[in-house]
Amino acid sequence: REFRLGGVSNGSAGVEKFPVAPLDLSVGQKLTLTVIAKDGDTLNGPHTSHGEKYAFRIVSTEELLSILYQRELNLRQRFEQALTEMKQVRETLERHAARLQTPASRPDGSGRSGSSRAADSPDERSAVSTTTDRALQTVRKDANESAEIELAFRDIRDEVVNNAVQTSQMLERLDERIIAPLQRINSDLYPAVDQALGLLRLATENGRPLREPLDESIRRLTALIARMEQVLQEMHKLETFQEVLETLKAIIRQQRELAEKTKSQHKKQLIEKLKGLGLEPE
Repeated sequence: REFRLGGVSNGSAGVEKFPVAPLDLSVGQKLTLTVIAKDGDTLNGPHTSHGEKYAFRIVSTEELLSILYQRELNLRQRFEQALTEMKQVRETLERHAARLQTPASRPDGSGRSGSSRAADSPDERSAVSTTTDRALQTVRKDANESAEIELAFRDIRDEVVNNAVQTSQMLERLDERIIAPLQRINSDLYPAVDQALGLLRLATENGRPLREPLDESIRRLTALIARMEQVLQEMHKLETFQEVLETLKAIIRQQRELAEKTKSQHKKQLIEKLKGLGLEPE
């Protein structure tokens, strides 16, 4: 069947929806789409070009939601890994901060002098520098990962809407409790951590005191981790929804099985009645 594009002019995105409902497709059927373009050459043409073919399998609403659930589960696992790594970075920095508060020992081992700090030593400063470099690498890696996760959740939202299986609660959860917080994490919190760690590394290089930039890095990481934990809680709530969905699917299967058993029993009863009348079915 041919669908003529209308030439979208309301915006630069150039999005036009293809109406699938009129095709009256059944679950299990496959739909293949391709774009054919024809130029306006009236002398030697027109010339026609075919685009790539895209194949789609028609699935039930329940199966689609199950597929999206599995996709979100994978995204949640990736997000959990990033959160774990951020906590590990913070713990490492906190150990350095604890050593900053520990008085360096006197030559006699008394350790009673409060004026000298362990982090003032070249060895400790070098250790903080190495930790900061590793932390920056981890933060930047996970920032890219988090940006990909945000984009994937936006794709899930689009797929829900395009397949008309959305509810107001579903969209509110995706928009307000996952996508919007992820956007703030990616646009504000990760860059803030990156900047704080950059200042800490600069302090290790130019011999400045480490305590203030170290505390600031820990504070920024704590804010990032707190917001990530909130988003993760919302991701976990989908499990409850999936449990309800699986229960509903089980009920539907049981109803179908019961209907088949009822039909079979009714058939047996009819056969017995025919036998009672002396009529044997062939």
